[in-house]
Amino acid sequence: MKVRPVWDEVERVRNEAMGFLQKHAFPEDTVQSLGMVASELCENAVKYGSFKTGQEGDPGIEVIVRFNEQRSRVLVRVIGPVQIGNNPHFRRFKETLDWLQNHENPMEAYLEKMQAVALTDPMDSKSGLGLPRIAYEGQSLLSYELDDHDRLAVSAIHYPGRG
Repeated sequence: MKVRPVWDEVERVRNEAMGFLQKHAFPEDTVQSLGMVASELCENAVKYGSFKTGQEGDPGIEVIVRFNEQRSRVLVRVIGPVQIGNNPHFRRFKETLDWLQNHENPMEAYLEKMQAVALTDPMDSKSGLGLPRIAYEGQSLLSYELDDHDRLAVSAIHYPGRG
């Protein structure tokens, strides 16, 4: 699905992803987890994307949810434009993914991040919990790629039982 880069769309992405998975008879815990994954990825795209708001030809955000035949793997992929250059958000995103990949256990990474957040200023709106939450609660492996048009595709591949 394609969505506009606005906050109202984040909840719609969650609901549509969950509806799609319910329609295909996935267990309710998987539906809930992947609804969270889709909305977290979409929220990041809205928050940190490089959109030409209101301009003709703005690509918006593309959200893809699909699964393999055995239902042992579900892909949630969110694609949106991003400014690469000297972008502190993109740099932090890459650092967080590298940090996550250095943890063998997603639960340990999530707990470590929660402890760090507990020690920060409560007024700081950037907790950095989204990606670790996807890895742990969403039982997903995260990856990303950039295309030639400065679009960032972030993929979460859900493996039941990974957490």
